[in-house]
Amino acid sequence: MARPVYIIDGSRTPFLKARSGPGPFTPVDLAVACGRPLLARQPFAASAFDQVILGCVNVIADEMNPARVAALRLGMGEKMVAFTVQINCGSGMQSIDTAYRYIQRGVADLVLAGCAVLEAIRRAFPCERLRVADRGLREGMLVEMMRADGVWGDRQ
Repeated sequence: MARPVYIIDGSRTPFLKARSGPGPFTPVDLAVACGRPLLARQPFAASAFDQVILGCVNVIADEMNPARVAALRLGMGEKMVAFTVQINCGSGMQSIDTAYRYIQRGVADLVLAGCAVLEAIRRAFPCERLRVADRGLREGMLVEMMRADGVWGDRQ
């Protein structure tokens, strides 16, 4: 029998207007900026997680496994299992789906899942302006699913 799965919290970087070229932050910088306040809000230690799954396309040379680098920078311990999924236009949802399946099947109890896609894409494909339609659509779908499950309310 499948176990119930819950999203217990979320964090994101603020929406910013993109100008010409990538910003000064790497995908891991952004993941850590989201992860620190999220972990600080939890009643358990960062090392209590079973694994970290981070979606990121077009990783940079200094961060070949962004999930591992982010887990280390977040103080989750050297033994933390961490891996990165790379699917164009779907890495974030794939990381959440993989975490969901691992928890549902009893492979893990607590997984930190997310994505650091946008900055990686901007490093590969610099552009003068950026629109948020695609990113907003995927985030909107996730928020609607969370609302349907009763875990996302008007307080956000």
